[in-house]
Amino acid sequence: RWMGYRLIAVDGSNLALVNTPSLQANFGGQSNQNSSFVQAKTFYHYDVLNDLVTHACIAPYRTSELTLASHWIEELPVDSIAIYDRYYSTFKMFALHSWQESERKFVIRAKDSLEFVKRFLKTGKVSQVIELAPTQASISGLRQSGFATDSSTRIRIRLVRVELQSTTEVIATNLWQEEGFENDMFGDLYFRRWGVETNISKLKNTMQMESFSGLTVESVEQDFYATVM
Repeated sequence: RWMGYRLIAVDGSNLALVNTPSLQANFGGQSNQNSSFVQAKTFYHYDVLNDLVTHACIAPYRTSELTLASHWIEELPVDSIAIYDRYYSTFKMFALHSWQESERKFVIRAKDSLEFVKRFLKTGKVSQVIELAPTQASISGLRQSGFATDSSTRIRIRLVRVELQSTTEVIATNLWQEEGFENDMFGDLYFRRWGVETNISKLKNTMQMESFSGLTVESVEQDFYATVM
């Protein structure tokens, strides 16, 4: 554990499938005038300190990783810190972690293009607690997840500046300084997210996850979960 918490890195990936009518109908893919391919979306919660997948699922290719991430937040252990890359830096993700019956802790790299990130960087501060208002997309997305929100809704998050050799990253989190989470902890903490990338590579390359034993939806699903197990 890290300061008493499990560290759960969260990420998704794609799996190449054989182009058969049944797999195309279930998982989908892409096609143009020259070719087509069939793929599935996979999604993982990975305990980086114990080298253990704690949750995995396989879904149709067009399923958004954000949809999968928001759907499985309540599966995160209460005593965990979930670590995400910048693709997941949305108001909805911040809110769903904070509004669970038992709050889930998160560390998410924020997108440089977000206005609140730009404002924070201009301050020159290393850390700042801010209040965020939802966008219309966030209001709609949260309503679909069962949370009634409007333009007056606010959530508190902490932003932490992490200086690297060639760039500056901003971390969004609900780990507070008064709880003992100092600014200089977040660079190393976020870097641990790479464990899930390494595990996905191992599943695909070492474990040969894409070498399926059958051409049915059931065999693909069985092979996926067996390989993860």
